[in-house]
Order: sequence, then structure tokens, then C-alpha cells
Amino acid sequence: MICSLYIHIPFCKSKCEYCDFFSVPCGNKCIPDEYVNALLQELDVRIKLYNVHRFSTVYIGGGTPSLLKPIQLEKIMKKVLSLGIPSEITMEVNPEDVTEELLVTMNVLGINRISCGIQSLNDEVLRCVKRRGCVENIFDKIELIKKTWNGIFSVDIISALPNQSKSDFLDGLKKIVSFEPEHISMYALTIEESTPLGKKLQKGQLSYDFEAADEMWIAGRDFLINSGYVHYEVSNFAKDGFDCEHNMAYWKLKNYIGIGAGAVGTIYSDRTVRWSNSTKLDWYISFWNKNLSDIKIDELCNIQSVENIDFNIQVFEYFMMGLRTSYGICKEEFEARFNIPIPEKFIKIFNEWEQKQMCQKKVSFNKTYYSLSSSGLLLLNEFLTELI
Repeated sequence: MICSLYIHIPFCKSKCEYCDFFSVPCGNKCIPDEYVNALLQELDVRIKLYNVHRFSTVYIGGGTPSLLKPIQLEKIMKKVLSLGIPSEITMEVNPEDVTEELLVTMNVLGINRISCGIQSLNDEVLRCVKRRGCVENIFDKIELIKKTWNGIFSVDIISALPNQSKSDFLDGLKKIVSFEPEHISMYALTIEESTPLGKKLQKGQLSYDFEAADEMWIAGRDFLINSGYVHYEVSNFAKDGFDCEHNMAYWKLKNYIGIGAGAVGTIYSDRTVRWSNSTKLDWYISFWNKNLSDIKIDELCNIQSVENIDFNIQVFEYFMMGLRTSYGICKEEFEARFNIPIPEKFIKIFNEWEQKQMCQKKVSFNKTYYSLSSSGLLLLNEFLTELI
């Protein structure tokens, strides 16, 4: 089997107040070698269990993967590359961790896509959400990346963070575009109840204008499109030919293995299985550092939860994920995959939305594609609600 690989590095020096991902603050401590060893053990087992011949794409995310020591990163990549060279290998970095040594190491190890979490170019905003770093240093690190990095440069930014004005956000976006990254992920801030930011909002300690936040993101979208970036997915923009292959694998419902504490993987088949690894870090490390050469798939119940994805859920996820992208879903690919006609309910809803210019249909190379328009993407959840 050929599939994608996600590697989760859950360690951060500190946790941002908006963050809802699984991560563990480690201060100035190094990522333990025991965790890296556990990752490699799990990777070995997953390769054997799912008969993996090669990884098409690899994504090292977190947390903060740029906290890995060069020797740790080398060990991980040595194992990944033993199965062949993926077409795309991405690693997330915090600009504060970027050094010439790190960039050279990544280049040498075959990592060809860097995802730099800038989030904001306003010091007051960064302090408000307890994001480590400062704008002056971010600019220095971007200059270093542009000078030293040989691969694709992608940037993450968040719109409508607390204390952020529309003009301030757009000024930051203009500065980012001036560095000519091939790819920009622009996320609208989501305030989850469980985060410090969410708790402040519940207690009335934070004032937030959700309508203004929506307007800010739309202004950012329009600016990026006018700057030559293609809005190819709800939160992602790329210069022509620089879409993120790894994320496209998720959106096209392709097989992917997830390793690391809190990681998720999905293998599609007649009995599609999705697993979520335990977020109990000590238990994860302890479990995978044992001798597991003869482990059976049933024995993994101690370290992961498993969800069986039935046929109807797969069909819904095909629409949910495919319609996130500007490419939409393909009628012929759907029917070949599921061996059923495309649902009449979908066609009915699509035609209604098309009359409101919220959808568009096109035929290319004898295949029919259904996608949401730029304005329709903003209402994706409403479309999916009607589809249920």
C-alpha cells in the first residue's frame, strides 16, 4: 500500500491561549529521546500491519516539531526514507526556533516544504494570546529562510485575533506577501470553550466582535486572491502549482497513517477504520518502548481508540471534504468509488444553490465536477446541513 504519513510532535515551549490541539508545554526542556524512539517503534508496527511500501507524502506537525534536535530529526527521516522518497515532506516550524543549522539539516534530510507559524505581525496581539516571539525576530527569521531554504515556503496566519484591527491585519498580510511565500494558510480564529481564550470569553473578560471577525477574514481572502494566490481550499491559498499535496490527500479521502501521541490515522476499505492514539504521553512512551516485534492489531486497543466508518459516513465525508476545495467533487470518481449513482438529494440542493450563484458545475476531460463558489465556501456548513 502507498499512503500518507502524519507524525505528531506534541511538545511546545509554551501553549498559546487559542490552541485546541493536543500539545504539552515543556518549557526549556528538550524533546525526550524516549518519545522519538516510541515514534519509530510505532512507525515500524504500522508499516507492517498495513503493508506499507512507500509514503506518498509526509507531514511533521505539532506541537512544535522545530524543537526536535537535529539527531532526532535525522533518526525519524532515516526511517521514513528507507521506504523511498515521498513527493512532499512538510515540517512545521516556529520562527523563534529557526536557525541556519536547522534549515540546512532539513534541506539535507529531504524535507522540501516548510510551514512557518507566524500567526500575527503585531507584538501586542502576540502577547495577548501568549504566543512566544516578537515581530522583529520573525522578520529576521523569514529573511534567513528566504536566504537558506531550498524548498517550498508556506506561512500560517490567523485573522481576527484579540486586539487586532482590520487595517493592522491587512498590513501584516501585505508584509507576508512581500516575502513571496508559495503557500499561505489563513485561518479564521475559532474560540473553543476549553481554551484559555474561550474561558475568558465565557467569564466576560474578553470582548469579541464575531461579525467584524468574519469581515476581516473576507478582506484577507480578497487581498490574497488579488495578489495572485489561488483560494483552493477553505483556509488555504497557493500560487499556481503549490497546493499542499498532503492536505489534499485528507480532502480526497486517501489512506493516511498517523503516529505519535494524539495522532489520527484512517485506512479506507470495505471496513474503514480510523484510530486516535492516546494523549496520555507517559503511557504512549511506555507502551511503544516495549518489545513489540510480534504485536497484533487487536493488542493496540490499549493505546488507541478505534472508530469504524460505515458506508453512509464515508459517503458524507466524501462530500464534506471534497467540497472544502475549489476543485469540488467528481461525479465519475464518486460513482466508481462507492458503486452507486451520485445522490439525487445532492443534485437537487446543488441546483438550488447554483441558481443563487453559490455553486458551479464544469465538465473537464469527460468528467463532471461540482464545487462551491467563492461565496458558497463561506456557507459550506449550511450546505452540508441540508445534505444530511
